[in-house]
Amino acid sequence: MLVQYDKLQNCSDIRGVALDGAKKEVNLIPEVAKFIAYGFVKFLENKRNTKAENLKVAVGMDSRLSGPDLKAAVIEGLTDLGCNVYDCSMATTPAMFMTTVLENYNCDGSIMITASHLPYYYNGLKFFTKEGGCEKEDIKNILSVACKEEKYSSNNKGEVLDVDFIDEYSKVLVEMIRSGADAKENYDKPLAGFKIIVDAGNGAGGFFAYKVLEVFRSRYNWKSIY
Repeated sequence: MLVQYDKLQNCSDIRGVALDGAKKEVNLIPEVAKFIAYGFVKFLENKRNTKAENLKVAVGMDSRLSGPDLKAAVIEGLTDLGCNVYDCSMATTPAMFMTTVLENYNCDGSIMITASHLPYYYNGLKFFTKEGGCEKEDIKNILSVACKEEKYSSNNKGEVLDVDFIDEYSKVLVEMIRSGADAKENYDKPLAGFKIIVDAGNGAGGFFAYKVLEVFRSRYNWKSIY
């Protein structure tokens, strides 16, 4: 399959058709995602002025059906070059950025596999470094390497660590709520007395909202509906 990598760029991220089901050509298959991962590693090597073997990269995905296969290909591409990888499984885009911020992860970069609001047959990739999300020119740089479709490899295969990052991210959100509520008299449960409805639709947020709100639960203000 001839892939026009530049057509996958959507401003500061990557989007493509990943599943059959639409009258559109499938152009974001696992092999393509793997080459894009190579491009991101080369980008990070230049940015951090180090070799791939010294890089840590986190990878997460949303709830799309094509996510697992694309994530597996991305992780393979990263480890082929020697990067160590945190497999964060189901996650959200803001959570993946936090893997570069939190001290006990301290990743050099992260990749979120998502196509945001687009229909189910789409998917894509968003990239983060410690400085924030990659910009338009960064994506061009990444895709310029990916389009060469060369078989990159390292003598030192990177390791993959499965982590429940969303659990730790939930704790971060809990503290943000407590701090933002500024409830000095009830710091631990500042939402007591409120009635709160969470509608996450089909998004990844629906899989962990309870982890955040359960902390604030009382007999009077919390009911779970699954």
